[in-house]
Amino acid sequence: MDDFSRQRLPSDLITDKTQTPFNIGKAIELHGFEFQEAKPLALGLEEKVNNPQEALKEILNWSGGQPFLSQKLCQLVVQNLADGMTNYRSIQQLVQTRIINNWEAQDEPPHLRTIRDRLLKNKRCIGQILGIYQQILQQGEIVANGSVEQTELRLSGLVVQEQGKLRIYNKIYQHIFSHKWLERQLEQLRPYAENLNAWVASNYQDESQLLKGELLQKALSWSRNHSLSEVDYYFLGSSQELEKLKVKQILDIKEQESIILAEANKTLIQAQQKSKRIVSVGTVILIISLLAATVVGLQVKRANRELAEASISLESFSAKEVYNNISPFDALLSALKVGKQLQQLEKSAPVRLDRRTEVLNTLRFVVSGIREQNRLQGHLDRVTRVNFSPNGKIIASGSEDKTIKLWNIQGKLLKTLKDHRDHISGVSFSPDSKTLASASRDGTIKLWNVDNGTLLKTILAHNNTWVRSVSFSPDGELLVSCGSRGWVKFWNVKDGTLVRKIPAHRTPNGRYYAVTHVSFSPDGTIVASTSFDNKIKLWKVEDGSLLKTLKGHRDEVRVVTFSPDGKTLASSSADKTIKLWDVENGIEIKTPTPRGHRGTVWGVSFSPDGKTLVSSAEDGLVKLWNLEEKGIEPQIFRGHVGIIRSVTFSPDGKMIVSTGSDHTVRLWNVEGLEGTEPRTFTNNQGDVSVVSFSPNGKILASADTDNTIKLWNVADGTLLIVLKGHSGDVFHVSFSPDGKFLASASLDNTVRLWNVKNGTLVQTFKGHSRSVYAVSFSPDGKILASAGDDRTVKLWRLTDQVFLQSLKGHLRSVRSVSFSPDGEVLASAGFDHRVILWSVEDGRMLKVLDRGNLNLVAVSFSPDGKLLASSGGDAAVKLWNVADGTEVRTLEGHGSWVRDIDFSPDGKIVASAGFDRKVILWNVADSTEVQTLEGHLGRVFSISFSPDGKLLASASEDGTVKLWNLTLDIEDFMELGCQWLRDYIVTQNQDEEIQNICRDY
Repeated sequence: MDDFSRQRLPSDLITDKTQTPFNIGKAIELHGFEFQEAKPLALGLEEKVNNPQEALKEILNWSGGQPFLSQKLCQLVVQNLADGMTNYRSIQQLVQTRIINNWEAQDEPPHLRTIRDRLLKNKRCIGQILGIYQQILQQGEIVANGSVEQTELRLSGLVVQEQGKLRIYNKIYQHIFSHKWLERQLEQLRPYAENLNAWVASNYQDESQLLKGELLQKALSWSRNHSLSEVDYYFLGSSQELEKLKVKQILDIKEQESIILAEANKTLIQAQQKSKRIVSVGTVILIISLLAATVVGLQVKRANRELAEASISLESFSAKEVYNNISPFDALLSALKVGKQLQQLEKSAPVRLDRRTEVLNTLRFVVSGIREQNRLQGHLDRVTRVNFSPNGKIIASGSEDKTIKLWNIQGKLLKTLKDHRDHISGVSFSPDSKTLASASRDGTIKLWNVDNGTLLKTILAHNNTWVRSVSFSPDGELLVSCGSRGWVKFWNVKDGTLVRKIPAHRTPNGRYYAVTHVSFSPDGTIVASTSFDNKIKLWKVEDGSLLKTLKGHRDEVRVVTFSPDGKTLASSSADKTIKLWDVENGIEIKTPTPRGHRGTVWGVSFSPDGKTLVSSAEDGLVKLWNLEEKGIEPQIFRGHVGIIRSVTFSPDGKMIVSTGSDHTVRLWNVEGLEGTEPRTFTNNQGDVSVVSFSPNGKILASADTDNTIKLWNVADGTLLIVLKGHSGDVFHVSFSPDGKFLASASLDNTVRLWNVKNGTLVQTFKGHSRSVYAVSFSPDGKILASAGDDRTVKLWRLTDQVFLQSLKGHLRSVRSVSFSPDGEVLASAGFDHRVILWSVEDGRMLKVLDRGNLNLVAVSFSPDGKLLASSGGDAAVKLWNVADGTEVRTLEGHGSWVRDIDFSPDGKIVASAGFDRKVILWNVADSTEVQTLEGHLGRVFSISFSPDGKLLASASEDGTVKLWNLTLDIEDFMELGCQWLRDYIVTQNQDEEIQNICRDY
């Protein structure tokens, strides 16, 4: 088709890409071909298609009359369609396959890339230009206003102006420069794109998506050099307002402390001045002066004391802020120092109770949540790769300082291996842990003797190009490596010879994509490779044949790893996601997961049992994902500064090691101090809805969303028995006063009675027409009360399992019931915002306590029966006088629903469990917070005091039951903290103060 090929192309005329394709510095109104104008093109189609004019109309439908695209499509029709076989579907398919699909590679001569480059070239205005284009995509057209940014957009050729409005030139442009393409550009442009999109999607209401702290400062710094869209400025402005509000709150707290300091200083100055005046008094009144001086001395001492206590309060607050925002490890170091200061003060006199409580809460919070156990320092540059030896005794780390370091599990540096001439990009142990393979940017693989650190062999692996990854086969006989030029190679470990090479991510025309990672399947039959081409490929080790290509990532794939059973593959990518794949069929596993990382995900690894996944990313966070519990937020490990490039589990699954651009290797204990404080029971299959102690305190009952009830041995945490029988979720349980029976309430509309000793079902009570949410025994054990969605409270006589009566008065679902200690009154709380007190004897309604417009979910009598506590959707606990029904006080401290409440056996403390993941202990007498227990990763649904009041059990949607020891004091947490730091103090610590503090523990 010479008629088409002789046309001059835009790329032939471009000499200055800052101008239009024809070096025109200002816009000229140009219009695409109309059908009549394009008719000459139909002449070239006559010998190829059966209806040239209809074919031309469909071509113009796609090209919008754009001259170059119209000619190119005509040429493609002639070259690719069979004679006489053309219709709108065949042309549509041709456009899709030969222009739209993989358009950047097929765009020869350049046309679409010219538009892209022109569109993205002006870095200062790109935000506003793309913002305008986004409006056109969403609305179809916008009013032209002649602005500089609109003119820039028009000059790119992507949009045209017609009748005073801007629209996209044609369907081809709309398919290529689509919403998805625009979203990717904006993500690359904005360092906060993910947050912005989520905020907009929430109709600008979700404040959790607004930027804070360092992220906000980085975004503001970046914005100063860019011209942004209106929504960008609105987002950044809202983030600043929220940040100012939070800073103000912090400053208010600090201001209060400053006032205390100022008052103390004032007292001190006054005392000193008074002392001087007294000293100047003559000897005539010496005795009086001495007495007054003594008083002043006491005032000075008191003022100094106040200063010291206020300082401790401030430092305690600071330690908690460091924990939440920077590093729990650094927070632990600070908290131990604060604890020591308090201990020193207490040697002379008791510290003010509220300040002592604050320090205790900080120590408990930090010690209970700590995960980082050691940080290995010694590398002089970014640490790129890390791995455990299969026997779990040695850690190998590779760095951009060109060295590999071997550490023991306690963090002691054993050896430094030096021979590479460039950055280390991979380390892998042989299955017997005796040999280490290292890959480097110098193009070589080196094999090392782990025991003595000697170099065994050097393999010139990838022709002096970057070897990006290396891995031993499970039998130790092969090595697989990958490089920057698209090759995957297999090597014989024994003699270092090349066994096979695969052009894994190379195209037939010679184009190649860097292969970023390779990994063997557990059985050694498959190798997975990842690449800059956004793909994962599975290769048969036996012959190097391609088994599957996995597509789904929108940007380069960084790491791939097999699950221990070889059935699942996990991949991480620069598109900020982690994906799970079914190895057998190659499809992505659609598992609902919470939001992931902000930035490229550099590392991903399965735990040895395959139940957990760990990831690391550009955002400086390590995240631990529970693969069994859907919807649970990942655990977040903070501590690294900057990108975390590598992360992996220890062979026993108890430890995680990570490396970062901060030159450190960090060791994390997965369980933390959960085996010590709090003890954690994890053998649950879903949300744990309720927990309850037996009357003797030896058994703990819990129920989760698998319709079962579990009985645990409190002493050692072993699972005693599982009670099965309900066909719906079990929402509540209650022990009989003698501990022989357990009652359960379920969403299957039934109440069941179980024999605790042998786990047999004694009786099923059917009477509720809808879900049952609460159950409670009377103090004498003769009556069982239940309540549910049918708006009723029902009473059952247990001696003969006879239904007694139904108490009706609630207008909506009843969620909680509680007997008074004397058994004469029953309290119920429901979604009708009311607490109702009933006479157990005759079912009369005695009192109604109205909580306004708030749903109530919990009610509980104090042990002496004088107070009643209720809680619900207002994030508070209210205490009522039972005698007259008046409100005594309100306990406020939770940030969301208070799901459960329980009085301590002595009635001095009331505990509350909230959807804000906290358990708060309150002093009943003065409403002060005694302790705050934090550690659950999900909402806390239930709490229960042990009969002696020394333990508190909590149940959560994170699938755990936690047992908190309430007798632990500051000294105990100091000891736990120092024990946690034992390896760090021995191998790494330079802080003499911490060494001195922990010397006695």
